[in-house]
Amino acid sequence: MATKSKRIKRKLIKKYRLVVLIEESFEEKFSFKLTLLNVFVFGGLFSLFLIFSVICLIVYTPLKEYIPGFESPELKKNAINLNFKLDSLEQNMHAIELYTESMKPVLLGDKSIEMDVLPFVTKDGESVYQLGIVNNDSIHQKIKNLYALLQEKNSTIEFLKEKYKGLSLAVGEDSIKDFFVEPDSLSQAQLESLETSVLDSIFREKVEREERFSLFGSDDNKSEVAFVTPVEGNVTEQYNTSEHHFAIDIAAKKGASVKSIADGVVVFAERSIATGFVIVIVHQDDYVSIYKHNSKINVIQGSLVKAGQVIANVGSSGELSTGPHLHFEMWKDSYPVDPTNFMKF
Repeated sequence: MATKSKRIKRKLIKKYRLVVLIEESFEEKFSFKLTLLNVFVFGGLFSLFLIFSVICLIVYTPLKEYIPGFESPELKKNAINLNFKLDSLEQNMHAIELYTESMKPVLLGDKSIEMDVLPFVTKDGESVYQLGIVNNDSIHQKIKNLYALLQEKNSTIEFLKEKYKGLSLAVGEDSIKDFFVEPDSLSQAQLESLETSVLDSIFREKVEREERFSLFGSDDNKSEVAFVTPVEGNVTEQYNTSEHHFAIDIAAKKGASVKSIADGVVVFAERSIATGFVIVIVHQDDYVSIYKHNSKINVIQGSLVKAGQVIANVGSSGELSTGPHLHFEMWKDSYPVDPTNFMKF
C-alpha cells in the first residue's frame, strides 16, 4: 500500500517540459516545466474563477431576467402596482355605472332633478362622501361650485337685509310700491315685533347652516352606543381628511389582543395583499368598524361578536405596514368619522 502511494506521489511531482516549436523549422519559441500537481492546482483555480465570474455576471447584470423561473423585483413591483391600479379602475367603473343608472331617468325625462342637502360637508368645501373611495376630481369641482353658489346666496341675503333693514312687507297689497312701509309710519310695538322677527330669522338661518355643514351633525344626533377601545397603545397617526387618511394608527405590542368596539356582525374577515388580515364589523345605528394589519384573525365571516370580544391579534401583515400596529377605521352612514370623537386612546 505504501509502495502504491509513493508511486502516485512520484507521478504527481514528476517534472515535464512543455515546449512550443515552430512547425517548419522546429525552432523552440518557449517552454514550461510542469508537474501533474501544478496542472491540477492551476486548473482547479481557473475553474473556480470562471464559475465566480459567471455567477457575478448573472447576478449583477440584466442577464438574470432571461433565466427561466427567476422573478425580477422590478417586474414584481410593477405587477403589484398594476394590480392596485386595476382595482381602482374597477371601483371607478362601478361608480360611473351607478351614476349612469341613477341619471338615466332624468336624461329620459321620467324624473325631475331635486337638490338635496349636502351631506357632511367640511369647512374647506370638500364633501366627505366618496372622498378617498372614488377619487374623482369632477365631484370635488361640483362641491366647490355648490359652495360658491351657497356663498353667493348668503351674500345676497345679507345685502338685502342691510338694504331693507327696518322695512316690512305689507301682505295683501296689489301695488309693488306699497310692498314697503316707511319706518316712521310703524308703531313702537310693530318695530319691536319686526326687530324680533329679523333676529329670529338670522338665528334660525345660523343654526340651520351649522347643522347643515357640520361634519357630525347637531348635538341631538349624538349616538347612544358605548364603544370599547379596540387595543391599548399609542396613536402614531391621527385621522386626517386632507391627506385621505380616514383612520388612526395605534402602535401596540405584537400579538396584543384586538377587541370589537361594540356588538355587531362580522361581514368580512380575510387577508389582502396591501393591508394583511382585515376584519370589518357592522354595528347598530349604521356604524362600521374596520381593523387592518392583524397577525391573526379569531373570527369568521358571519360571526356575531360582543363588545370587548377578542377578534384578532396585533401584527404587521400586508405590504403597506411598517411595523406592529392596528389601522382602525370607523364609518357612520357610509361616511368616515374620527374614532377619537367616540372613545379615548
